[in-house]
This record gives sequence, structure tokens and C-alpha cells, in this order.
Amino acid sequence: MGDSYIDAGAATGHPVGMRPTLEARLEATNTGDPRAAYRDLLRSLKDADPDAFARMRVHYTQEVEPALEQEDRDPLAVWLDYGLALARAAGGEGEAMVIGADGLAMPLEGSPPPGLLTLLLPTRRGQRAIPVATPASPSAAQQASLDLLVNGKVRVASSDDVDVIGTPTS
Repeated sequence: MGDSYIDAGAATGHPVGMRPTLEARLEATNTGDPRAAYRDLLRSLKDADPDAFARMRVHYTQEVEPALEQEDRDPLAVWLDYGLALARAAGGEGEAMVIGADGLAMPLEGSPPPGLLTLLLPTRRGQRAIPVATPASPSAAQQASLDLLVNGKVRVASSDDVDVIGTPTS
């Protein structure tokens, strides 16, 4: 299998004026375009678990492509649902969590909401969170969650960021 399947999602191909394009939905909902991250995840899945990659290829051709052609389907919702399935294929068992701009997390119920940070938190020890949906402009709390849970970065607050008893100054 070539990488043409992996790169197939780069174009939306929807007629203008029929419904909002993916790009319009991304902008309207402050959601980052997930397709490049999904392609990267597919590439790593192809090497790490060829059977899971094959299942996700079938899922894409049988579920995603037809859904993207339907006039009544939100293209962003289709992509985010695919991202959740892809994250589960790559990460195995885990819980999907939605993190609001305030940093509060709640379990995902249903489809990933646009504009909010959605992560799959694998139960496998030592495995990092897998982003499903990210805001185009994450809040400081969402960025901190990405840094810690996805990238493994820990930032220690400087003395300018906290007062004498450790309370944040901002």
C-alpha cells in the first residue's frame, strides 16, 4: 500500500455553496486542522501495527469518504470522529477527555466537540496522550495540558509567576 491513502484527506473536494467547507468550519469553531496530525498518526500506525493500519484504511474508505460526500454531514464532525477512531487504534484502551479553556477536563460523551482540546489518555503505562482535536488557539491551560500530556514537557513556574506562598500572580 502506498501513502496515497494517507495523503487522501488533504483536499475537501466539496462544491462551493452546498454546505460549509471544512476550512470554514475550522475557522468558525477555532479548531486546528487535524488532518496533518492524523496523517502522521497513520504513518506511525502503518509501521507499528499493520493490522490496525489496514482496519483504519477500511474505516476511511467505507465510513469517512462516504460521509464527506453527504450534504447533511458536517465535514469537521466526520474528521473528528475519524480522529477518535484512529487514536483508539493507535493507543489501545483509554479514556477520551475534553479539556476546556479553563483547563477543566471531563470525559468525552459522543463525538469530539470542535474548538476544545480532546485527548485520548491511554491506559497503557508510559504512553503519552494522543490529541484528537486541538483548538487553533489553545488557552494557556489547554497548552499546558498539551505540553505535559502529549509532549512530556514540564515547565516549572519562575519566581515571577508566583508570590511568596506559591499562589499564581496572574
